[in-house]
Amino acid sequence: MARSSDTKQALLLNPEFWTPKQLEEWLKRFEDGRYARFVGPLKGRKGAEVVRFTAADWTKLNPPDLATSLRFTLLGMVQVATNDDTLAIVTDFVPLASSPGKVKRESPQKTVPVKFPPMVELPSVPVLICTVLFVILTILCFTVLRGPLADIGIDSENLVKYGSIPLVSVVFTYFHIWVALWMTFYPLEYTGCLQIPDTNTGFGWQGIVPNKGEKMARQAVQIMTHQLLQVSEVFAKIEPAQVVKELEPILFNTIHTVVEDMALKYSPELWAVLPTKVKEEIVEKVKEESPAHIEALMDEIRNNIEDVFDLEDMVVTNMCKDKQLLVNMFVTCGYSELAFIRNSAGEPKRYCGITFHGLFLRRQNEVAEVYGKMVARDVLNSRNIFEAILKGPYSDRLFELVYDNVQEAVNAATETTQKIINFSIGEEMYANIKEDVTNHIVEIFPDSLRQIESYATVAMDLEVTLREKMKLLTSEQFENLLHPIFEEDEWKLVVMGGVLGVAIGVVQAFLINH
Repeated sequence: MARSSDTKQALLLNPEFWTPKQLEEWLKRFEDGRYARFVGPLKGRKGAEVVRFTAADWTKLNPPDLATSLRFTLLGMVQVATNDDTLAIVTDFVPLASSPGKVKRESPQKTVPVKFPPMVELPSVPVLICTVLFVILTILCFTVLRGPLADIGIDSENLVKYGSIPLVSVVFTYFHIWVALWMTFYPLEYTGCLQIPDTNTGFGWQGIVPNKGEKMARQAVQIMTHQLLQVSEVFAKIEPAQVVKELEPILFNTIHTVVEDMALKYSPELWAVLPTKVKEEIVEKVKEESPAHIEALMDEIRNNIEDVFDLEDMVVTNMCKDKQLLVNMFVTCGYSELAFIRNSAGEPKRYCGITFHGLFLRRQNEVAEVYGKMVARDVLNSRNIFEAILKGPYSDRLFELVYDNVQEAVNAATETTQKIINFSIGEEMYANIKEDVTNHIVEIFPDSLRQIESYATVAMDLEVTLREKMKLLTSEQFENLLHPIFEEDEWKLVVMGGVLGVAIGVVQAFLINH
């Protein structure tokens, strides 16, 4: 019976289950009719409909400030009623119209390899035409042209012997190029035995890209910070006032929890007999003062971002942790140009009115589009950035900053009543309460920060920044973005090709002579 009563009470407290009549009654009674003016505009609406209003729907209600207050109060009540901390309330940056009221955090998924070009694929029309002509010429040499060729001293046996040399060379070169490309990126881990320390060789092999992952990541950071973006400029785009708006949905639950916990811990008897209206006034007072303190905290974090965020550590950690991601970036941007860029790249030159580029340089705008999108989506996304801020090598500085700001806010909030409180509960208990409140808020800070991921992604707009800055790089700077790391190990692929070429030549000479 008690269980049934609890369930019923939970349903009554959750606006998602209110009938139009229950919503109307709540609007009239809550905080002495604070939202009573919305009874008319919301007449006939169920609670679930109102909770899932889009931002555009809320702008139709007047006054806007009171409508915003109603919106976040209802969303906060939903979170309190469901009591599920793993859920994130959807805000404007994830439209409510196309998603449920809450979304669960996705667990990180393993990066799926992008498709690598196969060794043999459908040839282009010119190659197909040349192949057909070659086959026709070969047939003619052994049929119609056999007599004329014999008259000039070229018999069928010599034709097969010496004609096979360029044919085998072409096939071998095609095979060798594909193997060289594949070995540039794969395997991700060393395959074989007796690996030479600090190298990717031995009686086995590891792809150049995954083997050089850390070095590539560090070079990428250097290029990003010197030529593409400044961390301080990126974070300057985050508006503290907008952060407050994004966090308002969870403030109701957080503030209510903090006030309730502190009251039950230090003065349970008094809290038990306080009228509900007085309790609500206490919570409401804290709610009114909190946004200003949150805005000040975010402003200080933004202004000191380079002290609490290590970009290089974040990029290197993510690249080394996920080698497939690094490989995908190179393969997607254009593996053929990268593998042989030394032979094809160069400064753009004009000859007879025609501009000549290296293959990779000619595709600079296209590569910039792909590179900017992949880096912003898979590496410099807001989730990775916030995780690095919260867990990176400078995280202790962040929490010191948060602690100092929260402590200052708590002191400011209780300054006017400090003497009265000291007299009633004692100076030591008063100090303990302030310390507990500060510690509690600092403890929930990471979850609060993660609530603004969607807004941060839109505000920082890293994809556009990276793309436009990459398009402005000079040819030399653009080539240096991806190529120099390969130069150290390209000789290994050249040696492999030379050894295989000699082996094929010896076998072919033996077959021709015997």
